[in-house]
Amino acid sequence: ISGRTDANRPRASAVSAAAFAAIGTPTCGVLPGLTWLFVVMPGDATLRIRSKDGVNAWWYAFFVLDHRYGIARAEVKDASGGAWVEARHQSYNAWVVENANDGFRPPLTIRLTDLHGQVVTLDGVVTSLAESTEFTTTQQFPPGKGGGEPLRLP
Repeated sequence: ISGRTDANRPRASAVSAAAFAAIGTPTCGVLPGLTWLFVVMPGDATLRIRSKDGVNAWWYAFFVLDHRYGIARAEVKDASGGAWVEARHQSYNAWVVENANDGFRPPLTIRLTDLHGQVVTLDGVVTSLAESTEFTTTQQFPPGKGGGEPLRLP
């Protein structure tokens, strides 16, 4: 089970039917009293960005890998130096941005905000709009925020 906090409000994510059946009664449709904690990613891995298949100059989608805390917001800026474009988070955990007017010109800079409001800017991290390409960084969210208090579904 996973969750995400937007403006400090918990939101449940979907689980598979088999996973739900393992922890509750599927016919009830809800698990009253369920609590969970966000867990800090262990280790010293740095952030990675992986482009989704199908990306192009007008539509860019990416996954953020090895993030220490949950990602609350992602924004993208291209080499033209224009404004930040906010990415939309998808149910399959990709972040999607569109630029129908001029298209994106690499390198792309990605700015990430975690659940604690910490911001990491990955300057020029995406050097190509080739699909399914992975880009490594030397950055990570600062440690020390912990997993937080238990969240409870209503």
